[in-house]
Amino acid sequence: MKISIITLYRSPTGNFDSFLCNLEGVLQVLYDPTIAIIICGDINVDYRVENERKKQLNNLLHSFNLTSIITFPTRVHNKSVTTIDNIFIDPSRFEEYSVIPISNGLSDHGAQLLTIKHKISYDPGKKLTTIRKFDNYLIPEFINKLSNEAWENVFNNEGVNEMFNSFLNDYLRIYNSCFPLQTVTTKNNSTKNKWITKGIKISCNNKRKLYLSYRQNPTEAKKKYYWLYSKILTNVIKEAKKKILQ
Repeated sequence: MKISIITLYRSPTGNFDSFLCNLEGVLQVLYDPTIAIIICGDINVDYRVENERKKQLNNLLHSFNLTSIITFPTRVHNKSVTTIDNIFIDPSRFEEYSVIPISNGLSDHGAQLLTIKHKISYDPGKKLTTIRKFDNYLIPEFINKLSNEAWENVFNNEGVNEMFNSFLNDYLRIYNSCFPLQTVTTKNNSTKNKWITKGIKISCNNKRKLYLSYRQNPTEAKKKYYWLYSKILTNVIKEAKKKILQ
C-alpha cells in the first residue's frame, strides 16, 4: 500500500477560508483510491471543543474519508489545555493503528506517535533496493543549483572546520534534493545459479585441468578426450538448468 503524508501548519492569525481552499486543492491533486493519505500538523483548531472552524474542517476532510484520531491534549500552556495539533487518516485503509502522546521537553506542544500495522506480502522472487536516479535532466539541474548557490553560510564562518562543515551541509542539501534516494523493486537473482552443484564445479575444474594438460602436451588423443569431456559437461549443465526452471 502506498501512503502519502501531508504535513502542514496554519498560523493562528492566518485566513481560515484561504487555508481550507488551499488544503482542498492539495487533496484534489493527491487523492487517489489506491493511495492512503495521512495529514498531520499544527492546524490551530482546538478539537477538544465544538466550534465552527472544527465543523468546516471536518466537512472538508470527511469528503476525502479523512477523520481526526487525536483525542488527547497536544498543547499545555499555563492553565490552557488544547488539541490544536492533529493527525487525520482514513481508518478503513489500515487494519490496525495506535496513536500516543510524547512529551518532547522542547516546547509546550507535545508530539504524537502514530503506529500503523500493515501486512506486507512476501514475494521471494522480488526484493527492495535503494537507489539514486541520475539522468540527463537531473545532472544539469544539480550543476545549475550549485552555480546559483550564494554560499553565504560558508564564507561567514572563520574556522576551517566550520567552513567545511557548512559547505558540506549545503552541498549535500542540493545533492539530496536533486538525487533523492528511491526504493524500487527488483528481481531477486538468488536462484539464478542454483544449478551449479558441487559435482558440476568439480567437473568444470577437471575440464580446465584437461585443457591445460592438452596445451602443454598437445596430442590427438588428449584433444579428443577433452572435446568429449566438454560435450558431456555441456549437456549436464543444460539438464541442470532445466530442472531449476521447472
